[in-house]
Amino acid sequence: DAAALRAAARTADQLEGLLRGIHRHAAPKGGRAASLLARLLLDAWPDRLARLREPGGERYLLATGRGARLSPASCVRGRELIVAVEVDAGGEGEGIIHAASAVDAATVREECAGRIRAERSVTWDERQRRVVGVEREAIGAVALAERPFNPGDGEALPVLCEVLRAQGAALLAFDAAARQLQGRVRLLAAAFPGAGWPDLSDGALFAAPETWLASRLGGARTARDLQRVDVAAALRALIPPRLLPQLEKLAPAHLEVPSGRRVALDYEPPEGPVLAVKLQELFGLGETPAVAAGKVPVLVHLLSPAGRPVQVTRDLRGFWDGAYRQVRAELRGRYPKHPWPDDPWNAPPTSRTKPRDR
Repeated sequence: DAAALRAAARTADQLEGLLRGIHRHAAPKGGRAASLLARLLLDAWPDRLARLREPGGERYLLATGRGARLSPASCVRGRELIVAVEVDAGGEGEGIIHAASAVDAATVREECAGRIRAERSVTWDERQRRVVGVEREAIGAVALAERPFNPGDGEALPVLCEVLRAQGAALLAFDAAARQLQGRVRLLAAAFPGAGWPDLSDGALFAAPETWLASRLGGARTARDLQRVDVAAALRALIPPRLLPQLEKLAPAHLEVPSGRRVALDYEPPEGPVLAVKLQELFGLGETPAVAAGKVPVLVHLLSPAGRPVQVTRDLRGFWDGAYRQVRAELRGRYPKHPWPDDPWNAPPTSRTKPRDR
């Protein structure tokens, strides 16, 4: 319909002339008015500026923080920045943008200069497993520019502590020394309430990681850096200096057994400290070893020559007088090079295959 098209063109020229009269950025007569239209829409609805969420997609994020999808019929599909003129409510999901106009970043900067805010954010990137910093210029939720930066210790520390609070011990190298120290202090806190032993449980530690790790996280940015933290040293620093001598005295890391060998105690099991030692090394020992000034007997794992538990007890005297006979009958044929005396009370304790074998 040529006549209708000519009428539409005349109307467009008239509107363009009016726009040139009211806006400083008007295009010259006969020029395109698309840029001017975008400027006017930005002036009217700056909160409807929206940015494409992913290249080639149809999902946009508005400056208000709301999400919306562009109508399939729109002619601005694929444009990075738009002004969403008509957006429906969208119910519980995303809204639909029924009418929109494309706009470029330079125009946005000119028209909305007073609304642009510079921000710095420091977060934990779970995919990269590291602290990342981003400087961004944005209008509301719509970013106009983003640049990475290297955060300093003061910015990285709160982020590291937050991720430690959320993920706990998995981010740190809790080696055997650290776990044993936790168990030793836990035992003494239970045996001597009120003495001032700190709570070194994972729950207490990771409820406030900044209280014991802040001084050890200088320069740390990655999960690998966190793995290098000396956790045992950090935990030991939480113990009041006046109690450190009591730690070694009341909850020793090792016990000397009758064979003369120093055997490590395992404080990690919740049932109490465990002494795992070959049966032959305890011949003649009737009193079960104890820690915490004799308050807590250890759980003795009596081992076969192959290192497997044959009896678990806190009553050594009862074992020698009772179950030892059955154990001896079952194992002396299997391990003939090891001593299995009839009288374990008077046999010399030994860690060797034969007593007195020099």
